[in-house]
Amino acid sequence: MSNIYLSGLAYELGEERAPITDLPELIADEDACDLLLALGLDEYVFSSRTPPQLAQASLDKTLAQVQVDRTDIDVLLYASSSLWDRAFYTKEIGALCCALDLPHAMAIGVHLAECGNLASALRVAAGMVRSGDADNVLLVTADQPAPDSKRLVDPVLSVLSDGAASCLVSSRRGDYELVGLRQGARQDLWNLDLNAESVKRMRSFTQGLGKTALEVLAAAEMTAEDVDCLICNNYTFSVLRAFADRVKIPTARLFTDNVAQTAHVFSADNLINLVAARASGRIEPNQRVMALSTGQCSWSASLLRAT
Repeated sequence: MSNIYLSGLAYELGEERAPITDLPELIADEDACDLLLALGLDEYVFSSRTPPQLAQASLDKTLAQVQVDRTDIDVLLYASSSLWDRAFYTKEIGALCCALDLPHAMAIGVHLAECGNLASALRVAAGMVRSGDADNVLLVTADQPAPDSKRLVDPVLSVLSDGAASCLVSSRRGDYELVGLRQGARQDLWNLDLNAESVKRMRSFTQGLGKTALEVLAAAEMTAEDVDCLICNNYTFSVLRAFADRVKIPTARLFTDNVAQTAHVFSADNLINLVAARASGRIEPNQRVMALSTGQCSWSASLLRAT
């Protein structure tokens, strides 16, 4: 079976930055605002560009890093839950491919896992490469809240930011080897009230993450002690500590630098944090990284090795 690698990790954030205290929903709810500030949030980023435009900017950076001819890109995997404008998954994707000089690449969309879309997209990409269906899969996740929708993630978990992140998935040695990936879901969680039943929902997530992380480690013949760095979506520190405790990885190995700086960039968080942690020296060659993510009713654990 072919080893799977991620190369050319890159991201593009919204060009504007503001304190979360400027958000109307937090001006109206001082308690929620104070709690978010106390638990690590500070600023969020936003953009006048659309998700596909943010995706293009990130993909430009990825393509500039990888040693692959654009004619050899077989598939563009576009992961997004920002589908509130039909153009975002039709003509703007066509424009994106043409602008990147990929007019014949097959564009495939991934969206049902929402803020866990990256894991779904990685699973699809890895499957394509391992099966021989594709040699080079260009993956991007891009999101932005709908106009006039709130950015607060209920129940006071984080604040949404605009942005995109991307990488190339192939069997060619790259920045990270994808050692393993597991996902889990409880579709009945869609029926829960995000505020009134938040404890039940969080218990499902932590239990699910613990089981999924154990499975991916066991498949790689590793334990939590073998993990050098833990990467998560950018939620409040209390949530991240709960995730770390559940997967039995010391909180000292948890990367949280971007919680205050970028807030929660939907499913782009994992890739953004992998880039930032590597740049800061938190991840070094041959170290193992676990990346956790959650959506409304799903969760995932990915195990990577830095090359």
